Amino acid sequence: MSGSYTSVRSVNENDGDELFSRAEKKAKSARASGFRSILGLGGNATKVEEAAELFVKAGNTFKLAKAWQKAGDAYMRAAENYAQLPDLSFEAASKFADAARCLKNVNSEDAIVAMQKAMEMYTKEARFQQGAKTCREIAELYETMGETNKAAEAYEQAADLYDGEDAKSHANQCRTKVAEFAALAGDFNRAIDLFEKVATVSLENKLLRYGAKEYLLRAGLCRICLGDEVGASRALEKYKALDSSFSDSREAKLLEGVILAVQENDEESFTEAVAEYDSLSKLDPWKTSILLKIKKNLKAQDEDLT
Repeated sequence: MSGSYTSVRSVNENDGDELFSRAEKKAKSARASGFRSILGLGGNATKVEEAAELFVKAGNTFKLAKAWQKAGDAYMRAAENYAQLPDLSFEAASKFADAARCLKNVNSEDAIVAMQKAMEMYTKEARFQQGAKTCREIAELYETMGETNKAAEAYEQAADLYDGEDAKSHANQCRTKVAEFAALAGDFNRAIDLFEKVATVSLENKLLRYGAKEYLLRAGLCRICLGDEVGASRALEKYKALDSSFSDSREAKLLEGVILAVQENDEESFTEAVAEYDSLSKLDPWKTSILLKIKKNLKAQDEDLT
């Protein structure tokens, strides 16, 4: 059975090679007949489109064979040909996106190049929602690669594009990622600004309002990391005034407990406050990392006193 499956894949890949070769010949024919000359655009445009369609067929065939690199290359060539035709810019963007989906299986860097080209084409065609989605996918891929600085840049760009489409929920999610990276890198002031901005946007929208408490908690924890307990206490009162439901929330209770523990240099009460919150709302990796930093600072203070 497995031998038969391998044979089918081999046939599909060979078919793809043949289609790709035909597509290249068609594209070469279009170039040779002077496609770049505006006066000769009409006839050559047809050849370019036919070449693109053959590249798509090759890509589809390679995809069936799971020959991901070849599939990605074929879709890239299709996109490059479609991009030469002003009326088919959206097709070009779609094929760059198809290329990225295949290339992600074998080469993340090549996939990012394809996604960046897709994003450029989408935004050029004023399809900002799709451009934002693609930009976010770039950020997510950078994140899996451990390229946090590049991921943060892409998330921020995606947030700006989502803003243009009034997609507040998606913009908030992207800015939250930027804030998380900033905090983990020790840039707590930037993280605070972003978390507070996301909280404010959420409070202005009935559908997003409930999530504001989470962002206020994150901003408050970042303030504590700055080592300014007075500033953290003032921020806590500001957050309560900003969101009437925050005062009695588990998020506020955690902040109050941590601030008090830091002020009194009480590691035991810190642990109790965190454990109580964790029993109600499981700590996520980001909060765990930030709380561990606060605990480490607390221990350092205790050692200094002794």
